[in-house]
Amino acid sequence: MPNVVIYTKDYCRFCARAKELLNSKGAEYTEIDVTHDAVLQAEMIKRSGRQTVPQIFVDGRHVGGFDDLAALTLLASSIRCSAEARMLPRRGAIPVSSFLAADLPAIPRPSMPRARVSYRPSLPGRRSAAS
Repeated sequence: MPNVVIYTKDYCRFCARAKELLNSKGAEYTEIDVTHDAVLQAEMIKRSGRQTVPQIFVDGRHVGGFDDLAALTLLASSIRCSAEARMLPRRGAIPVSSFLAADLPAIPRPSMPRARVSYRPSLPGRRSAAS
C-alpha cells in the first residue's frame, strides 16, 4: 500500500474533500495539520514549493492539491477499467467505439433563428444604393 502524506488546515474545505476521497478509496494516510504550526507549514512549502493546502505526497512524490488528486484518481480508475475491459472475452463482443457511434440516437441540432438584417434608411440628400 502506498505511503500517503497530506498537509491540511482545519478550516480548509478542499482538505476535507481530499480526505473524503482518500477514505472512499480505502487509502491510509498520514495527516499533518499545519493550521497553527509555522514550522510544519514551512516544511510543507519547502517540500512542495506551494503555499496552499492540501498538499499531497504519495510515496514521497508530490501529487499536488485536491484537484490534482481527483484527476489522478480518475485517471487511475479509467486505466483500471480499460485494463479490465481488455480482459473480457472477445467472442461476439461489440467494440465500444462502434457501440457508442451506432446505438446512440441522432441528436437533433437546435434550430437557430436567422439574424435580422436591418437596412438604414437613406439620408435626405444622399442617393441610396438601389437608385
